[in-house]
Amino acid sequence: MYRFNRADNDIALGHFNRATELDPNFARAFAGLSYTHFQNAFQRFSPEFESNQRLALDFAEKGVSLDPLDPFANLIMGRAQWLTGDVEAGLSWMDRSVEISPNYAFGLYNGALLHAIQCDGDRGEENVAKAMNLSPIDTLTQSMLAARGIACMVRGDDQSQTYWAERALRAPNVHIYVDCMGVMVYGLAGVWDAAHLCAENVRRKNPSFGQADFFATFTLLDPAILESVEAAFSRLGL
Repeated sequence: MYRFNRADNDIALGHFNRATELDPNFARAFAGLSYTHFQNAFQRFSPEFESNQRLALDFAEKGVSLDPLDPFANLIMGRAQWLTGDVEAGLSWMDRSVEISPNYAFGLYNGALLHAIQCDGDRGEENVAKAMNLSPIDTLTQSMLAARGIACMVRGDDQSQTYWAERALRAPNVHIYVDCMGVMVYGLAGVWDAAHLCAENVRRKNPSFGQADFFATFTLLDPAILESVEAAFSRLGL
């Protein structure tokens, strides 16, 4: 599931399906199914965006109904809500996952990312820093570092945003949204050579992926920042 490619995501989906067949009350398996359908939509692994969006929400609701106190199930419900465009509802579920499990690094990171998207850079950086301290060697290190770069970007801290971007792009298992983060961060900082390399990585991983796909879920709340980011994507042909 965390390898962020279509083939492995399909394998994960099959395993979660089998797990729910073996145990129809296995809440976390239903949450895992939701996450794989989220990935199909979010990463554009499948052209069936709306179908995967609906399935991500349906399976998230099933997981929460089976175990309302499972932090992963609550977090996945938040991600499914975010995928449908309701960032506020997504944040409330992510906050709930951390209320259930205060040391839940995955929940803190996801909340930090949505705070950054909403242009609350201070809270975004605070939460992602906590997540990184709690889980310094993590499957999602690349995403945590990218979220920290975005948080610094919306705070207008050019030096810090490029530092975290460089670290994210050097981390293992960089996926297409981390490359897009590089386009944003380097573009706004005026580091165009690095931004161009990130854009090339996006095209190599998915030639049809463009800014419309990115901004379907990463609509930054501040109009001025959003306009600047859109201009960076356009300048780099995305």
